[in-house]
Amino acid sequence: MPVSDFQTGSTLLQNALKNLQRRWELTHETWSDATAEKFAAEHLEPLAPKMRLFLDTASRLAVILQRAETECQ
Repeated sequence: MPVSDFQTGSTLLQNALKNLQRRWELTHETWSDATAEKFAAEHLEPLAPKMRLFLDTASRLAVILQRAETECQ
């Protein structure tokens, strides 16, 4: 897998998370009851830290893959 494909996937995932957060903000303007708060606490709030950890790891892995690709050429 070329490193550029790996980075593209990470970028798409990062953009998807930002889009989800924006859409949640819009949704939360009209849906702000206890169920909405429970949904956010159980599903949305845990997602951001996990995604940051994944994206950081993916970035470090991309550097390693780029180095390996260069050394194998």
